Amino acid sequence: MTKSFTPDQTERLCLYHSRALLDLLPMSAPSAMAIDVLRNLAVRIASDGGGGRAPDDGAAIYVRTLGRFGVWIDNKALQFRRKTPKRPLGLLAALIAYGGRNVPVWRLADTVWGSFDGDAATSALEVTLYRLRQLLAPYGEAIVLKSGLVSIDERMCRVDTWELEAALQRSSRIDRVEDAILETQFAALYAGEFLEHTGDESWVIEPRSRMRRRFLDELLRRAELLEKCGSVEMAANWYERGMEIDPLHDTHSRGRTRCYRKLGRSSDSNVACFNSSYREPGVRNGGRKIPTRECR
Repeated sequence: MTKSFTPDQTERLCLYHSRALLDLLPMSAPSAMAIDVLRNLAVRIASDGGGGRAPDDGAAIYVRTLGRFGVWIDNKALQFRRKTPKRPLGLLAALIAYGGRNVPVWRLADTVWGSFDGDAATSALEVTLYRLRQLLAPYGEAIVLKSGLVSIDERMCRVDTWELEAALQRSSRIDRVEDAILETQFAALYAGEFLEHTGDESWVIEPRSRMRRRFLDELLRRAELLEKCGSVEMAANWYERGMEIDPLHDTHSRGRTRCYRKLGRSSDSNVACFNSSYREPGVRNGGRKIPTRECR
């Protein structure tokens, strides 16, 4: 049975969960007119390339690390006319990779300047920390150094990984199908692998793998809840999202196949093709290139 939403619920999905709307589009509204409206919205979202703007909520600084790395100050993307300051931004990325709270100076120095000796690495960090604060002006004090520990001031700066962790915590407490349908923020936040363009440095691999694993686990839990409660079509789409992130995840694959069997569909159903048609071709996930499927 297809789940139909009230106009207010559909509006909430559009306003607050626009990225996840790409996954929920086939079942978000019962009428052809509503589907056309949502399809147009989805095209605009997809053309933005995964979120070219920071959420406009008054935060002084917003840092995105999931997918393309980006920094926004007063809701304006940080851009550079000349050479990108890789060291200061690399320091910010490393700080977030270590949690962004009370990170020892020696750990950051060893991560970013591992080839330097102890004193030289510490001196380089102090200079780069100054440059990072200059980049974040007039909110440079958002990077706090105290008693040998570096932190990001949460009152001034939002980080997408922190928001993802909080959203996953909220999602893990959901056990009602109505809430499972409407609460999709955790899926919207996961716009790609953590620092996916940074490479396979050791300090990136652990948080990247941890976030990916937690996200996939919650996708699976959500899909199983929806399937158990009879929302088989939506469950199939959540299983599909998991397969796009990890094509080798057998549990997601078996779940999708099971749902399609219940719906009387083949594995190349129109729903799966419709969703995949709005994905960026050849997106890399965890170092593996996922080929774009075509509807036939």
